[in-house]
Amino acid sequence: MKLRRGDILLFCIICLLILLLVILVYATEMIPTCMDVNAVQKGTALVRTCNNVSVQDTESINITARSNKPSIFIINYTGGTIPFGSAIGEICVNFTLLIENADTAIANGVNITFWKESSNDYFRIITEMDTFTSTYSTYKYCNNTIITTVNDANAFKVYFGLKGDATNSDDIFSFNYVRTNISYTATSSPTIDNVTINPTQSISENGVNNVTFSFFATDPDGVDNLDDTSARARFNITVGAITTINDAPCSWVADIGGTANYSCGINIWYWDANGTWTVNVSIADAGGNVAENRTANFALGVTGSIQIAPSAINFGTLYIEKSNNSATDDPILINNTGNLNVTVGNVRLKAIDLAGADTKTIGAGNFTVGISTGSNAECDWGNGATKMVNNTNTGITRAGLGRGNLSSASIALYQEQLYFCFFKKVPGYLTFQTYDTTAGGPWTIDII
Repeated sequence: MKLRRGDILLFCIICLLILLLVILVYATEMIPTCMDVNAVQKGTALVRTCNNVSVQDTESINITARSNKPSIFIINYTGGTIPFGSAIGEICVNFTLLIENADTAIANGVNITFWKESSNDYFRIITEMDTFTSTYSTYKYCNNTIITTVNDANAFKVYFGLKGDATNSDDIFSFNYVRTNISYTATSSPTIDNVTINPTQSISENGVNNVTFSFFATDPDGVDNLDDTSARARFNITVGAITTINDAPCSWVADIGGTANYSCGINIWYWDANGTWTVNVSIADAGGNVAENRTANFALGVTGSIQIAPSAINFGTLYIEKSNNSATDDPILINNTGNLNVTVGNVRLKAIDLAGADTKTIGAGNFTVGISTGSNAECDWGNGATKMVNNTNTGITRAGLGRGNLSSASIALYQEQLYFCFFKKVPGYLTFQTYDTTAGGPWTIDII
């Protein structure tokens, strides 16, 4: 028979399709290992030997089962990792029974239990099976009612218990293998690429900045297989021991050929830490297979920003030779409305000499500033208060501003209060008049 080139091509395609169908179904093995039966059995039977078992006929497990008492060994999963997203199917226990030494009734029964350690669930597949009557026979029992996820399948165990018959003598059994096969179907997951975001971002003072961006996703089974409602994005950054996560759902925009386009928007708050943020986007398909992409990132800049109130202070009427004159309408409250973490000593005040209507002035060095009051604390420049220097940005001792949410219960960490004092004696040369910042300029508060 002669085959044309087209016939050969068709034959090859059919073979390829068959191959693809075959490789989607896998089986893994669980190999028995020894266990201290005193910890698991409720009888006096013993496991005589427990070899590392393979499917080779030359190796076996030998078990002594006493009259009506179970001998138990546990089968740990060692068949390799089942791929994430796989659909778990039937689980089967296979064994071939050999006999080394037994009385007339070979065995009273076998007990096989699937055990899901992650939640302490179990399912007993066989309880008090009929007496073994045939040697060199292969037994296969299948079921699965509790193993539904890949994590459970990768971690579950099987208890295999063999019970002697009712006679007084012990029964010795040999198995050439006890193997558990886990059937699963590997499914194709979506793919995410082309995450597009502005690499440089900034906060909005005392507000929120919604950062918008997009990504594209494909699926081997077509874009219609993507679950649009599962599209989600997350920003995260770790500073020291603290990880901040901002996340939000994404919306389907359009399908472009075999690619789906999604748009996302996540809020960046004024207190969010500066530095490099990781962008994590994900989407699932109709089968629950999830794709993630963490390749994109952006740099969030640092913004120093404060708001103060009130905007003026007064000292009322002062009298010659009187010292420690505190302001009458302080404190000035400072709120950190940016994402600069202001360390202690980096809240600064630039004071200016106060001038009267004539040529007389009150030097800035006569004033102190502190973060507490009572017992003239704001006047004690040797014990926590800070003496001002004319026209100089002076760091205030003990004053700092953390970054954070001013609407939270921890607001005190993100605020500072300043108290003012004319600590020196009012000099006798001063004339009775108003002294203020009209001539020299305002006092200013800043942060670094």
